[in-house]
Amino acid sequence: MAVLSAKHGNKTENSDDHICSRLRRYTEPKVIIQNETYLEPYTAWCVNIPPTCTYYRIATRVINNTIEIPKFRTIYECCEGYEKREEKCSAVCEIECVHGKCVKPNTCVCEDGWQGFNCSSECEDGWYGEDCKMYCTCQHGATCDKRNGSCHCAPGFAGKFCESACPYQSEGKNCENECKCKNGGECNLTNGTCDCRPGYIGKQCEKQCQEGSYGKDCKGLCACNDLSTVFCSHTDGKCMCVPGWEGDSCFKKCGLNTWGLHCDNKCECPHNAVCDHITGECSCRPGWHGSKCEEKCSVGYFGNDCKMRCPDCMFLPGTCHHVSGWCSCPAGARGSNCDLECPENTYGENCENECICVNNSTCDSVTGNCTCAQGWIGQDCSMPCPKGFYGLNCSFACNCTENYACDAVDGTCACDDEFLDVLCINDFNQSTEFNSNVNGSPPLSDSMTFIIAACVFLGLFLLIFFAVYVTKKMKRSSLSLRKEETSTTNVVQECGSPSISSYRFMNPNYDSTEAMETINMDSIDMPSVMNNLSDMNDETFEFGGEEFGIPDCEKASSLMKSNIEVLSDKETSRKNTKCEAVSATEFSSTSTAVVHVEPEDRSLEDNSIYAEVEYGS
Repeated sequence: MAVLSAKHGNKTENSDDHICSRLRRYTEPKVIIQNETYLEPYTAWCVNIPPTCTYYRIATRVINNTIEIPKFRTIYECCEGYEKREEKCSAVCEIECVHGKCVKPNTCVCEDGWQGFNCSSECEDGWYGEDCKMYCTCQHGATCDKRNGSCHCAPGFAGKFCESACPYQSEGKNCENECKCKNGGECNLTNGTCDCRPGYIGKQCEKQCQEGSYGKDCKGLCACNDLSTVFCSHTDGKCMCVPGWEGDSCFKKCGLNTWGLHCDNKCECPHNAVCDHITGECSCRPGWHGSKCEEKCSVGYFGNDCKMRCPDCMFLPGTCHHVSGWCSCPAGARGSNCDLECPENTYGENCENECICVNNSTCDSVTGNCTCAQGWIGQDCSMPCPKGFYGLNCSFACNCTENYACDAVDGTCACDDEFLDVLCINDFNQSTEFNSNVNGSPPLSDSMTFIIAACVFLGLFLLIFFAVYVTKKMKRSSLSLRKEETSTTNVVQECGSPSISSYRFMNPNYDSTEAMETINMDSIDMPSVMNNLSDMNDETFEFGGEEFGIPDCEKASSLMKSNIEVLSDKETSRKNTKCEAVSATEFSSTSTAVVHVEPEDRSLEDNSIYAEVEYGS
């Protein structure tokens, strides 16, 4: 029985009997007894002409009311597309099924050997069975029963597939008129036994080899693909492939654009369609549809027959690749949600393009542009830097001299043993490279390097020359000083002064608390001293800008003495029996300088000249 629906108008179906039920609405009258009040008139005496009046009073009466009550009843009937026949609901086909049965509305199931919409077409030659999907394997011109595929052999042939010729001197249908040896077996006239041909066994060669074996006495084992083989020849072991398969063992599908038995038929399918290797029917590839498979799946769908909906994509919701169903990702991304970067050496939309960058360069996953490593240029970074250039994008000029190789990566110069050059000194290269890395500037040029080297050599030469010159000058000065000391000592002693070893001059403004600096011969720059002495005139010494004359020798006092020792080569003279200093000397008011001349012979110390000077207030 059909299941009733709780709602009005709904239908339920019994799938076995194709009976549907529905609820039908109807009304049913019902009488209801009710008490009703009304105004009942009556007459009574009154003062009136005539003397009666009509009055009203409330009265009750019983009435019967009829109402319509809605009700539902279940109606059972054949479902849509079915009609009642012989107490059953049978499917209705608008076009009669000629050699078949109508099992669903407008759907025929054909009998074996028939095909078509209404089962009116017989199977084509070579095909049989349900929907004509089985291929006949009868041989030697035998006819194939289109219902069950059995073979009707031509005269002179026998066997399940009419594959065996009748034995010698036999004839008739199925080789019925033959000697007792069957299936081509030869009769042994001496003992009456049969010598069976390969593929047969038995006393009269009446039995074929069992499935999976072949050859003489059925000792061979077949090696056919069970899923794509009709049978294994019991005579030679060859595999009889079903349509759509080929090869000695039927393991190989028909090649591209071929189909059918032995793959002899050519496919005639449009672009974006594939050919069934068994039947030759054309079907659209995944992602395409249309009568000629010329249309891509509509936006939001993909796959076989464009029946699958796209997933929720991150960047373009509702869109995906019409074949694979992958989300449509921007260039440089991939994955079902576009959350993966392109694999190495790929770029572009869906990472379908392959990078062409070489020599350790990097490839932009979006555009595919190459970022070359140092020492390389070009669209694919396959070109080394031109001669004379190096570095990133070959933007630096090499500084190597002729006959020296420049490294295209860092610009270093490769030295050759046959040539000696400043740029090829390893330490210099390292220093140049260090400065270049720190300051970000290229190495020194050839001309600058040559100038530096020349200055170094010239400086060494001048230093040696100056040392030799100073040594000779000092020797000459020493001899001159000895002579002048002797002359000066004699002059002073004539004045009657005590014997002193040197002159002492005192600055009138000198502060005795200031530190005295004594300059010994070991610390004196002899060349400068000799030059200063030679430049002195007969009148003054200059030591800082203050000039004063040396007073008369007899006015000098020993109370205040300067700590300045100067070497003097000036002559003194006696005038009116008084010793006067001829020259004047300039001193600094803030510092004193002491020059002490060590005589080569200590015996000459007593002959040194000292001037003790006191300045009065």
